[in-house]
Amino acid sequence: HILALCKRILRGAAVLLPVSEDLKGYMKKLSPNSKFELISNVVDEDIFKYVEQPKTESKKTFIHISTGLDVHKNISGILATLSRISKYRKDFHLQIVSDGDVDYAKKLVNSMNLTEIVTFYPTKSTSEIAEMIEQSSALLLFSNYENFPCVIAESMMSGKPVISSNVNGIPEHVLPNFGLLVNPGDEEALFEKTASFINGDIKFDAEHIRAYALENFGYESVGRKFNEVYRSIL
Repeated sequence: HILALCKRILRGAAVLLPVSEDLKGYMKKLSPNSKFELISNVVDEDIFKYVEQPKTESKKTFIHISTGLDVHKNISGILATLSRISKYRKDFHLQIVSDGDVDYAKKLVNSMNLTEIVTFYPTKSTSEIAEMIEQSSALLLFSNYENFPCVIAESMMSGKPVISSNVNGIPEHVLPNFGLLVNPGDEEALFEKTASFINGDIKFDAEHIRAYALENFGYESVGRKFNEVYRSIL
């Protein structure tokens, strides 16, 4: 019944506005004759700011923000990877911000001796999240599936690179100049790329990432696209 209702709503819309080509593909299966326009998630560029960081960081700091559901976000895979890296260096840190049940992850951190490397935080306000991203070196995700998470757009708006699995809509915006992608579940690849980033072998241009984010996720840019679509309908 819900699926039939969804199809009816989709077919009744003048234009459908998915946030990614990947989502558009799924929506087309439900409503193949609909008109589509891609409009990305929007990010407040005045909250998620680009602030130039010191050229030489003493320690790389990763941030992971999610519900914490492991079957989706694969935090256990992230922790297993960082555990391998911690065997030969400990000059990095991971901050996990989650409003979900991450007790399993906390137990893994204890069993893997990562208590000095991983810190957990509960729900934060938007401005607090923005400040944490601003102070980080990169966003770290390892999801088994996604659409295009807002936290990626927020991190890029702050000029931060993204290390992530290449699932669904993520590769459409996390281009080679903006981050590092691995196949979902490929802990070996995540290990190699994360270790290279910590080592400083791979660097990114923060201003370039910010400029792309402004063009694709900024209020003015996204607002202009919505305005064009609404005017075309009216």
